[in-house]
Amino acid sequence: MTYQYLHKDDIYSPEYRIFLEKFHGDGSYEPRRQRMEWYWRLGDEGFRVLTAKQGADYVGQACAYRVSAKVNNEIKEIWWGVDTFVLSAFRGQGIGTNLQAQLHRDVPNFTSAWYSPANGAIKRKCGGHAILKFPFTYYPVSCYFSIIVELALRKLLKKKITLPRLRLPNFYTALNALTHKPDKTFTVKEISQATLPSLASVISEFLKDEPFHVVRSEDYLRWKYTENHNLQCRVLSISKGDTMIGLVVFSCVGNNLVITSSARTVKIYESLYHKASGLTHRHLLLLVANYLKQHKEKADGIQSLQRIKYWPKLIYPFSGTELLSTLDTEMLPSGYITLIDQDMEH
Repeated sequence: MTYQYLHKDDIYSPEYRIFLEKFHGDGSYEPRRQRMEWYWRLGDEGFRVLTAKQGADYVGQACAYRVSAKVNNEIKEIWWGVDTFVLSAFRGQGIGTNLQAQLHRDVPNFTSAWYSPANGAIKRKCGGHAILKFPFTYYPVSCYFSIIVELALRKLLKKKITLPRLRLPNFYTALNALTHKPDKTFTVKEISQATLPSLASVISEFLKDEPFHVVRSEDYLRWKYTENHNLQCRVLSISKGDTMIGLVVFSCVGNNLVITSSARTVKIYESLYHKASGLTHRHLLLLVANYLKQHKEKADGIQSLQRIKYWPKLIYPFSGTELLSTLDTEMLPSGYITLIDQDMEH
């Protein structure tokens, strides 16, 4: 088995096309190639693709891309681990471990938030340690108990079961709104996704006290939100007078996994506010729910990585997910991680 980094032109080769379609299925090459081209907009020094080959055939890969992060008031270079897989016929041979181990050696501050339990065990073995905990959370808008029962039956019977959805349109958000008294002086306005790069300085001010966050620079926001043509989202700004005091960015309604069950959800990509504004993540979550109601969009729930005062909700895992990194830092008390980080928007 040989391990080597790809050059940008290598992704157009017939061998790489065959490899991607073996893993992702027939017809998957074009969208996956476009995805790789988008990664490479970060430049040759900002994206790496490490592959495993048996002879002339690709059998596995592990990728990473570079961003700046603010960690305890210091700007650090970190590398998110992404797009890692091994063909099923070659699993159990240590290929995934070898790919991960080389990336851990070759790039500084290798960091992962989105990983399976098995992949997490490999990352810890390679030197990653927990620096932060955050929750994957499902906040129901119209559907909760049928998803909970379906998940319980799948775990109990150890097989795929799909139950009819019991939907109570907007019931759960209406229930939570009973104890929510919004400030009537706030102005909420929908703005264009294309305006996000111009808000980099405002976003930086919102995040200045967070012990950990990926720096939302103008270049980063442009790459994430305007150069990624497969990403369509909505943006609500919250202002008091002429001053923006909050911002929430969220996806269109789509079919997404809640653990192993499919649900029609919206994903929150950014949940930001000025700390002295009186806003909270709960305010922003309910603004998203109200947007869905006003636009008559049928959603089961909202997915986010923030812990929000809301009942009921589903946190998975309940104790939270560990942000694993080779950064030289102790466990941080809190931080700002969302579903736009490490490509968790998909």
